[in-house]
Amino acid sequence: MTLLTIALSSLGFIAILLFIRKVYQFFFPKDILHQVPDDIPSPYKDSTVVLCGGGTFIPAMRCSLSPFVAKVETYLRMSGIPFVIDTKTPIMKSPSGKMPWILYKGRVLCDSSKIIEFLKLEFPQLALPDGPVGRRIPVQRMVEDHLYWIQIVVRWTQRDDDYKDLMDKILRGVPSLMQFFLRRVLRQRVRQNVYAHGIGRMPLKLVFQQAEQDLDALSEMLGDAPYFGGDAPEHTDPIVYGCLVGLLHGLPFREYPVRKYLKTKKNLVDYVERIQDTFFSHGERIPENELYKPRK
Repeated sequence: MTLLTIALSSLGFIAILLFIRKVYQFFFPKDILHQVPDDIPSPYKDSTVVLCGGGTFIPAMRCSLSPFVAKVETYLRMSGIPFVIDTKTPIMKSPSGKMPWILYKGRVLCDSSKIIEFLKLEFPQLALPDGPVGRRIPVQRMVEDHLYWIQIVVRWTQRDDDYKDLMDKILRGVPSLMQFFLRRVLRQRVRQNVYAHGIGRMPLKLVFQQAEQDLDALSEMLGDAPYFGGDAPEHTDPIVYGCLVGLLHGLPFREYPVRKYLKTKKNLVDYVERIQDTFFSHGERIPENELYKPRK
């Protein structure tokens, strides 16, 4: 074995070790973020909600592709709570490994539902009405434990071109070698999750039929009202909007059966457009670290 062969083998081995180290740091970051980033402007640093884990911004949605991030941002906008968006901190920095999370007065809170409950306590004068628990809880379970998983099935497990579009958005900025690894690992992991949930065991036709039933129920509950809260939003509205806006305008961008059926529900389509025009009228994400102030 020549010296050149030994040298090349050693370099290859070192490159493999560095790659493994990079992947490990990606999934298991050494430092977990527990305070407001230093680059947040000082006037907002100690007393402003910082929304982290913003995920993939989709211009047509005017918010994050993640229904849970969209849910929290919509609640902040509807309630009029000033906030700052931090999109630079990666999801791996989340204490729970999920998104979104918020930073407020040195505290970190995860889980979209817990975040909203916390905001209601911290800003009672701005909190949205809860609405009847007999409507809010069943709707939340249907949207977040069923319709959400139907979105996952369509985006992650079906067509290869849909999955490629999704990964191109999600992994933007991730090193190419790591992208090669993640594109193969993530899809398999998601397929295991949807199978464990149960929805991944069903024929796709049945999955779409159940989605139509969910949309029928939401359409009937909304009726002719502008919001689920009637003339003004309530706690249920950010939950429903976070899901519907993704079904209507998110990935995949093609016309798949659930989207086609949603478009036949005029009151739900009008509902999404009403919230976009009222609370997301800027059409673009709030610039990084710029304070969002609700319209008067």
